[in-house]
Amino acid sequence: VGFAVLSPPSALLMAPLLPLGLHGAQIAWMVLQGLFALGTGFVLCRWLERPLWMGPTLMLCAAPLLRAHLVQGQVHLPVMLLIALGLWGWKKGRDPGAGVCLGLAIGLKIHAWPLLALAALVGRARLLAWTMGTLCVGGAVSVVLLGWDVHAVWLGEIGPAASRGRFIDPWSVSFQSF
Repeated sequence: VGFAVLSPPSALLMAPLLPLGLHGAQIAWMVLQGLFALGTGFVLCRWLERPLWMGPTLMLCAAPLLRAHLVQGQVHLPVMLLIALGLWGWKKGRDPGAGVCLGLAIGLKIHAWPLLALAALVGRARLLAWTMGTLCVGGAVSVVLLGWDVHAVWLGEIGPAASRGRFIDPWSVSFQSF
């Protein structure tokens, strides 16, 4: 699944692209990433009540910064879109939609988990229930499709280390990687 801090469900996100072959899947994923970035720009503008042209313009200006993520095939941009949709739904009081989006974001990238604590702290029990429900259903689907072994390693070793900020990234310049 790429870097070890990526959760097993992130592999499921890429699976539909496999029939395209390595090069075709890479091109398709880069195009999808661009759409995720533009979508995030639009959602942020809606959430912050700004003109719609500002978000995509910001994302296009940030393209050089996002290039490394595009080349490495990371899942940051779909997660960023899910978080933006979740927070927009949170602001609008649409707990089911917001909870599903946040649950998917946390399931794909553990670094979004502080949003669970925030929802609990501000008393958004319904949003928290939808988020946890999405995590449970998504986790069950992932275990059925990928098997328990990969999840056991991730839950026992990688997830706890990543949640403490200790990344297992072979290209990291951090001493925590050793």
